[in-house]
Amino acid sequence: MTWDPVIPLHWIALAALLALGSSLWAAVRANKRLGKGRATMLTVVRILAIAGILALLLQPSKREVHHPPVRQRSILVAIDTSASMQTADLDGATRFDIARKTVLEDLLPSAGDTPVDLFLFDHTARPVSPAGLEGIPEADGDETKIHSSVERIVASTHNPPPAGLFLFTDGHDFEGEPPSRTARAARAREIPIFTVPTGTPATAPDVSLRIASYHPYTFIGQSTRLSASIRTSGFPNQQIVVDLLRDGKPADSKTLETGAATFLDVDFSVTEEEAGQYEYTMRARPMPGETETANNSTSTFLNVVDDKLRILEIEGRPYWDSTFLRRSITRNDKFEIDSLVAFAEGRVRAIRSDPELVAEALSPPAKMEDFNNYHLVVLGKEAERVLGETGIRALEQWVKEGEGIVIFARGRAWTPEIGRDLEPITWGDKARTGVALDLSAVNNFPPLRILQEARREDAQLSFDALPGASEPKTLATVFGRTLEDQPAIVYRRYGKGQALSLGIANAWRWVFNERAEFDNNAFDRFWDQTALWLLANRGLTPLSGFSFTANSANIPIGETISFSLSAAGVELPPEAPAITVFFDGRPLTKLSMSKGEGLSGYSATFNPENPGRYEAAMTMPDGERKTVRFISYRQNLERVETAVDMSYLRALSRASGGTRIEPKDLTETVKQLLIETGRQDPIERIRPIWPTAPFFLLLILLLSMDWYLRRKWGLA
Repeated sequence: MTWDPVIPLHWIALAALLALGSSLWAAVRANKRLGKGRATMLTVVRILAIAGILALLLQPSKREVHHPPVRQRSILVAIDTSASMQTADLDGATRFDIARKTVLEDLLPSAGDTPVDLFLFDHTARPVSPAGLEGIPEADGDETKIHSSVERIVASTHNPPPAGLFLFTDGHDFEGEPPSRTARAARAREIPIFTVPTGTPATAPDVSLRIASYHPYTFIGQSTRLSASIRTSGFPNQQIVVDLLRDGKPADSKTLETGAATFLDVDFSVTEEEAGQYEYTMRARPMPGETETANNSTSTFLNVVDDKLRILEIEGRPYWDSTFLRRSITRNDKFEIDSLVAFAEGRVRAIRSDPELVAEALSPPAKMEDFNNYHLVVLGKEAERVLGETGIRALEQWVKEGEGIVIFARGRAWTPEIGRDLEPITWGDKARTGVALDLSAVNNFPPLRILQEARREDAQLSFDALPGASEPKTLATVFGRTLEDQPAIVYRRYGKGQALSLGIANAWRWVFNERAEFDNNAFDRFWDQTALWLLANRGLTPLSGFSFTANSANIPIGETISFSLSAAGVELPPEAPAITVFFDGRPLTKLSMSKGEGLSGYSATFNPENPGRYEAAMTMPDGERKTVRFISYRQNLERVETAVDMSYLRALSRASGGTRIEPKDLTETVKQLLIETGRQDPIERIRPIWPTAPFFLLLILLLSMDWYLRRKWGLA
């Protein structure tokens, strides 16, 4: 037993002397009145009560020794081995070498006897021993998938249970999973993630090119703009020389000033005088200090045709929109346009772009067969003044049953209810001015890239936008929206045909932009690519007879290219011929085409597995052999996008219950994490032995007896 006084001992001793002294003095006085027996009894009770109170102050205790239970934990360590970790940031050492050195020389010694499980990861995670880690020559993973790797690590069986996961990485993830989902997988296993950023926020010096616009077709003698987007990193205020090669031979060259911009645009105007498919390559000359030059070039194929596409314009209320549209199409060598324009009640004027045709021979279509002379019909306002209800019914039948294509170029095309099903959306009448479009979703509707280019020339690019008087109809797709998220361009499959409706107006103003070219300006190119995209969607190309086409000429690895077989003026065979795919001139595989629901032709898809040049060939039912060439390329972002993503690493660690730490704080973090693990020193505790119920009851009894006896015997 030991004592653990609640106040200093000298104060307890003083209190004891005073209490005992007063008790003895009171006993002497009581002895004369009560007699010796009663006085002695009262004094004994009083002294015992004082002793109990002194015991409370002295707090008698028992010294106990506790041995804490052994709580063994482990540590998980994962090192990024993707190609971006091969970047040399400081003193010529790569990020991977720095991470490996930190783990072997700092983390493992600070862990002591705690088990450490080592992992390497890029597209997935795999275990490694310390000896195996030392023997890895370099980091060369094709891509980084942090989510999949972390999921695999934390889902593995770990004994003893992990205290945390230390992640050595630059945080450049290509999987696209949010850090909160990755953290949730770790938190479910009670494993906090401690991210250790490896590298610097700077990106490796690099120049990369990528095709910005794909032109499926152009006409012989027509000037076509080939555009590429250049991404520069680490080369401010320098000159970049970009060469244009046609079928491998130099054709043109341009010198660009980088300035402070990260992205630049380069374009070349080309003209071909013969029909065919031509390969064009844009190549940036290597810059001093550039480590990755494989992405300095990009290629595309230009399809040149000599068959003209026929367009019919129907305008019941002429305005500048329809006038400039007709002039734009007339200037385009790949199109022929016939226009029927209502100038007064009952008076329709016929205008033809081909001067050899007799204008008087052109009359408003009245039956479905009258539209078969055209590939595409463009509608303006109040088209019923030209077509009448009979013509509108015929147009609707031509689109639905005859694979026709119609463009509502100025919003609502007619007022009667007849033909309303043909419209993808019903527009209102009161247009809003100065409306900007959201041009981010260009993959589904490539002509929006033309508007992106126009916005670079005019940052204030805006339109007059019509409000939607109804929601887009069933199966309609909104390709363009305003910044207020209102529909602006709506597309819909209607039977076998297509309908595109534009709720924007006054785009003709682009022609007067002081930076825009008059010929082949953004307005001209937008309508050119819109018409060609619709025709390519239908499977009908500018060529007559059978046509064999692809939806693109540039396919990133991992994406799919689609082939189409269609016919114009001839019947498709019951079964489509097989497609032979060649890679670098050698047969690679054969594809079977199928006829999907709602399609007018046959289609097939192919997923390239290797970068390079491909050719797809097919022998037509008439014996003619047709080919489509395309290029597959690998986006090697691992060696280009090398900046450390601090925000991602911070979010990942916080959401999992860990923290983002610097390498210099690693040792201290490990020690703090393991402070409650392993064998610990015994813990000595002092436990009071007096606070029990009998003791308190006895003390209360003694005090009560003292009070009772004094009252009984007449003492104060």
